[in-house]
Amino acid sequence: MASISQVDYKEFKKRFPLTCTKWDSVSVIEAQHLMDSLDQFEIVNGEDQFLYNIGMTYYMRYAKWKSVVDLKKSIGYNQEGYDKFQGSGFAWQLAFLYERDGKCEEALKYAGIYAELSKEEGLEINYKQLYYIYRDCCN
Repeated sequence: MASISQVDYKEFKKRFPLTCTKWDSVSVIEAQHLMDSLDQFEIVNGEDQFLYNIGMTYYMRYAKWKSVVDLKKSIGYNQEGYDKFQGSGFAWQLAFLYERDGKCEEALKYAGIYAELSKEEGLEINYKQLYYIYRDCCN
């Protein structure tokens, strides 16, 4: 059971799902306010999902308004997620985000990690997306 300064994110997500929603300006801002308010608490269950979702929220802000600050925040949350959980999803996000940020050495590093972790996790590797990262970074 979560105390007053903690959030059980898995339970929270059941009540307030953020995925499969339209990403217009209003919904992006609402999601950002919601995620920022949760970030003030200790996440006791589902921290990996929380870090992924807040990272995605800031990426959507970047996609809408092209603010490098939002891109850097997205990278930061995904980096924290990768450092804590080492999942292929975080590695993929970092490869993609670092490529967007023009940091190709980091993008290629995480693209390789994504492929390795996907194999270990028994997941299908998205070679088409890997190709785009390699193409954009190596040209």
